[in-house]
Amino acid sequence: MNQGSFVRPTSLEDAIRLLGQTMATKPIAGGQSLVPSLRRVGNHKEEVLVGIDQLAPLKGIRTVDNRLHIGAAETHNSISSSQIVQSEIPALACLAKSIGDAQVRNRGTLGGALVSNFLHTDYAAAIYGLNSRIHTSSRVLAPSEFTSENGSPKIARDELVVSVSFRIPSRAVYVRLAHPAGGYADLGVFCAMDRDRQIAVSLIGSDFPPVLLSLAVDAALSKAADSLHQTAHLSAYRFARLRGLLKQAEAEL
Repeated sequence: MNQGSFVRPTSLEDAIRLLGQTMATKPIAGGQSLVPSLRRVGNHKEEVLVGIDQLAPLKGIRTVDNRLHIGAAETHNSISSSQIVQSEIPALACLAKSIGDAQVRNRGTLGGALVSNFLHTDYAAAIYGLNSRIHTSSRVLAPSEFTSENGSPKIARDELVVSVSFRIPSRAVYVRLAHPAGGYADLGVFCAMDRDRQIAVSLIGSDFPPVLLSLAVDAALSKAADSLHQTAHLSAYRFARLRGLLKQAEAEL
C-alpha cells in the first residue's frame, strides 16, 4: 500500500471541515476495517486519513435520562470493561467482550463497527433491541434510518457518528452462535425487558438484516422462534440453533 497523508484535527469542527474537502479524505479511528480495505485497493498517495480517535466529543460513557450514551471512538474493550456499562447494561458489556480477538477489541471502535458493517455487527442486536439512537455531528437517527437497503450508512462525507444512546432496560441478555472459522456472530439474539415487563427481541445474522420482535408481558421467549424464523428465512439448521439460543436467553433473563 502506497501511503498517503495523515492529519489529526484538534476539534470535531476541524475534522468535519477536512472530511468535506475531497473524496479522498477518510476518517480513521481504530482502523480495523479501513486499513485492510486500503491495502486491498492499492495506491493511496492521494489519500488523506483524518485521525478522529482522540476527539473529545467522540469519547466518554455516561448516563442521561435513563439512556446510556457511548462515544463513537470508544473501543470494544473500553465498553466491555466500563463500570458504568457493566452496572447499567451488563449484557452490552458482554456483547462488546465477544467481538473479534484481543487486537480487534483493543483497537476497534463502536463508530467503526457501525459505519463498516452495521447490519451484521453484534452492536446492531443491542441497538435495535434497546430502541437506541445514533447521534451524528448533524442529526439523531433511529437504527432503521441509519443504513440503506444494501447496508451502507446513510451519512454524508462530512458527517461523523458521534455517539450511540441505548435505552437502559430493567434486564437484558445477549447470546450468540459464533461462526466456527471467523468467530463473528452467525446468529445473535439480544433480549431486553422494560419496566412493564415487555420484552424486545432482536435477531442478527451474518447474511440478513436485523429482525425486531416485541413480546407481550410474561410471554415465553421460545414462542418468538417461529416469528423470527419466518422473517429471517433461516435454514433448518439455523432455526434449530435459534431455538437453542432463545432457550438460553430465557434461562438467563
